[in-house]
Amino acid sequence: MLKKSKTLLVLVLALTFVMSFPGIPFASAIPGDTTLAYPTSQAAIAKILKVPYGTAIIPMTFEFTVTAVTTGAPLKNGGKFTVTFPGDMREIQNPKNANGTPDLDNQHFYLETIDLFSGIDGIVWTDSGEYEYTIKETCTTHTGLDQYRDKLTCSSAEYKVTVYVAYKVDADGNQLEPKELVITHIGVVMITSDSGDEISNGEKLDPTPGWNKDDNSYLHSELAFTNKYVRTNEPPVGPEEPGDPKPPRPPETPDEGTLSISKKVAGKFGKQTDEFNFEITVNRPVLDVRTDNFTAYIMEKVGNTYVTKETLTVTPGTAKEFTLKHNQFLVFKDTPVGSTYAVKEILPEENPYKPSAVSTYGDKTSRIPEAAAGTTLAVPTPQTLIDLGIKQMFVHKTTTKTDFTNTQDGVTPTGLNLNNLPFIAMIALALASLAAFVVVKSRKSKNYN
Repeated sequence: MLKKSKTLLVLVLALTFVMSFPGIPFASAIPGDTTLAYPTSQAAIAKILKVPYGTAIIPMTFEFTVTAVTTGAPLKNGGKFTVTFPGDMREIQNPKNANGTPDLDNQHFYLETIDLFSGIDGIVWTDSGEYEYTIKETCTTHTGLDQYRDKLTCSSAEYKVTVYVAYKVDADGNQLEPKELVITHIGVVMITSDSGDEISNGEKLDPTPGWNKDDNSYLHSELAFTNKYVRTNEPPVGPEEPGDPKPPRPPETPDEGTLSISKKVAGKFGKQTDEFNFEITVNRPVLDVRTDNFTAYIMEKVGNTYVTKETLTVTPGTAKEFTLKHNQFLVFKDTPVGSTYAVKEILPEENPYKPSAVSTYGDKTSRIPEAAAGTTLAVPTPQTLIDLGIKQMFVHKTTTKTDFTNTQDGVTPTGLNLNNLPFIAMIALALASLAAFVVVKSRKSKNYN
């Protein structure tokens, strides 16, 4: 069974929102060190990045916008700030308040920035009071994403953030000289959901990450933005240059594919010109909002090269029939990581070939033993999933394939089998001797009469 930490991928990016002021010691919440915690006057932003099972996160930069609602509320850099993965983050193991319900299609990691001062850091307060802001993610471009291979669905969430500022006082309540303004605490309420729905009378959220002393668990900031990220590990066309993404192109070898199905014919009586019928169904990850069809290529190995014989259109979620001969492949280049597939070879009962298959997921393999002749072989089997350590036939970030082999070592006799000739000769000799005995016996009986 998959552990929960393998079922939902959450990327938590906490960045300090309102923090740095002279005379205030801000301690960072360091994973594994329960002696340190964020003060209540410190807030953070959590970036929750959901991805399909098996997806690797690439470096990327996110941008946020802070808007002053209260007249005179100060801002820095016009309220714009960015945060970069992985430079500004470190991994947090399983926050207690993990966002989302674990399922078979997603994974999670928890990463949080340490001591990152951004947003309205460094501003100058002019008086005590309540200062109200809104904050949302700026979803225009994200540095590091490839338009042909990456799909990022941004959050539409927006939060109201109230910053409470007061003068420092002594034990008797008298303001200290020289006067100094400090943040006493920060209030946060969600006013728009991740899906863009307005929220009225939203509950108060805790923007301060840190350790829960009651059960020694870590809590990430509830000021969180949830994104969905889908990655297709497709090789680019030609030499890749940084910042210069290339459009998709047909594969030159099956190894360039994101998913491939192959056929081999073996055995003393195997005919490598025979064609075999298959059926495949491929589904996009549940997090993938795209509905585009997949493109697959029938490729054949000729000597040391590969030739594309046919191009197929495969509709996600719909079974697609195709045929393969010996040394032929069905190759996809556009199935995102975390896609799922099921494939079967359809053999008539009278077919003399015995099918077997080997499935590969990353560096793991699973072999389906040779079945009886004329058996339709479907992948996956329950044992396939156990061997590969997955709950569905996912597309891996590196290698995903199923190789079918059909073997025919014998044929149905249609004439004389030379291997049985000695036995046939002995039977014939015995029959001839019996016939001779009967004839002789019959003549003797006739002569006697």
